[in-house]
Amino acid sequence: MSPLSTEGVAKPKKTPGSSTAKHKALVDSAHESLCEKAVKAFGQKRQSIPARALNQEIASQASDIQEKILTDITQPVEAENPQRFPVNPLTPAPLPRPGTNASQCAPQVSPNRSKPQWMTPSANPMPFKPSMERQWALPPRLTPVNPTQHGHPGCLIVEFKPKLPVEKQVQGWFLREKINLSVEMEEAPENICVAGISWSHTGNPIVIAADGCSAVDLMTYEDTIVNALIGNTEGEFLTDAHPDVEYHKVKLNGVPTQSFSLSGEPYDAEDVMEEFAEQCVAYRLMGQYAKPIWLGSAGTENRKTMGMVVFSFANAEDARTLLNIRRVFIFGEACTITRYEDRAPIWYCKKCGSIGHSTATCRNGDRCKTCSAPTADHDTHNHPVGVPAKCIDCHRDHASTDKNFPMRKHKEGRATPGAPKTPGGGPIPGKGKETAKMKGKGPMRPPADQAMQKSTGMPAVPTNTATQRPAFKAGKWKTMCKKTAKGPVELSQQEAEDMVEDNSTVNEPPPPQSQ
Repeated sequence: MSPLSTEGVAKPKKTPGSSTAKHKALVDSAHESLCEKAVKAFGQKRQSIPARALNQEIASQASDIQEKILTDITQPVEAENPQRFPVNPLTPAPLPRPGTNASQCAPQVSPNRSKPQWMTPSANPMPFKPSMERQWALPPRLTPVNPTQHGHPGCLIVEFKPKLPVEKQVQGWFLREKINLSVEMEEAPENICVAGISWSHTGNPIVIAADGCSAVDLMTYEDTIVNALIGNTEGEFLTDAHPDVEYHKVKLNGVPTQSFSLSGEPYDAEDVMEEFAEQCVAYRLMGQYAKPIWLGSAGTENRKTMGMVVFSFANAEDARTLLNIRRVFIFGEACTITRYEDRAPIWYCKKCGSIGHSTATCRNGDRCKTCSAPTADHDTHNHPVGVPAKCIDCHRDHASTDKNFPMRKHKEGRATPGAPKTPGGGPIPGKGKETAKMKGKGPMRPPADQAMQKSTGMPAVPTNTATQRPAFKAGKWKTMCKKTAKGPVELSQQEAEDMVEDNSTVNEPPPPQSQ
């Protein structure tokens, strides 16, 4: 039998209303008609026609048959259970011509997506809320109560350019009296008074106002305060007095530290500020509190290819706007924008790597910061591969300078509220005595006599469980007084013997009660 013959092949069952059965029936009928046309063209029987010639004849007429099949399939089908609205499938749209825009090529509204006639609109439709991106919210900050804290409303900062020399940074009490006398000569109100003077880390004086006075009130007498601080210098210094307001910091991560040109010149903070203003339009309209600075020690930004720059703003809304931008390109590199948090620096012992003491008070000696082994075996840079890590503080399997050390998280303020300082939740092994409950023996709280001995320094006094009175032994009172009393024994021999006789009956068992 020829491969093109359909004799002996079961044809699919035709079901009324079935598109699959109809499609197969059309394909079979088209195949039969093609075979008959090919036989008539060659004038021979089907079995004797070469397969290659028959396939060429079928391929020449296949396009007409395919167009007929598509026309029959795309016609609407009347089902046994008609729907409420007719089914009108989409017809294939022509390809867009060159020069057309996106709106002309957009698909039109499908008839199937239109609202049917039997639907009625709701009286109170619920509006669809679009999903918004996560917005940054700065945590609320309370007004500082202590005048020494940053952002206190009673602190007035006086900036000097250039920086004041060290000999002019005199004691605060002398400058306070000098400022108060100068203000009194100006016939100022009684509430205008200075309580103290402190110096910032940059060498600028911080004038602290007294109770009932604020930094805004002191700014009225700015010239008087400056003359009292440095005297008449005839324009030697440029001064700027402003209240110590609470400013908000934003950090740029991944900023290139030097140019990628052949010269390789390093970028300073002003170059980053100019590039940031060109790339971010919102930054140009913001009021900046201070110039941006590189994060890290002075001179270390040139040793690495990427760094972080901190921007300070007096307005919280400006900082929130930059945080919502999230990303900006600086010198061709994608830099992320995050919130900067002030944290206390973490100091490690340079000898053993411990976080609990300084280098001057170290008693452990030089040790490896990875496994806590003495440097006589190896140092931190030559740590063997097979030796496991061990912390010198908690004796667990991590390096002493690990950033995820629970004690370091507590010092930095990154720990989860309620989390223990050590991974196990108990005391650090080797640091302090473990209680009996932690060892699995007896109660956790020590007895009352031991607690009193620890707090007062007096030895534990034995008690009689029957009477709950102290039970002294004869001849031990004077010895106990000599050990505990600081100085000569105040009790005489006779008084001690009388007290021993009075308490000697305590050890005797109580007489049996008669029934």
